Amino acid sequence: MSGTQSSPSKSTDAGSESRAARRWLTPPEIARERGLRTAKILDWIRSGELLAVNLATSPHGLPRWKISAEALAAFDAARSNRASGSLVRTKAAADRRTRRAHSAGVEEFFP
Repeated sequence: MSGTQSSPSKSTDAGSESRAARRWLTPPEIARERGLRTAKILDWIRSGELLAVNLATSPHGLPRWKISAEALAAFDAARSNRASGSLVRTKAAADRRTRRAHSAGVEEFFP
């Protein structure tokens, strides 16, 4: 009886572990999924744009990067053209250009 009870809990634990493991991707998996080169994904990791965890045995050896689904979603949101505040920045930049164009003391050579 105890063997029967431990089996479902083991399979439940294994199921939750596999679900958790599926939330982590490698750079080649992301590259393949998005039609990019793996080197591009690694560049984003090195620059700090894409957060990743190095699961290599030695920190001085070949890195074994894993990227969480949450980190990938945050990366996508940061690079989206719908990122929050982008309209505000654009309007602020337009205001600066307008102020520069109408600055006092500027002599216009071509009226």
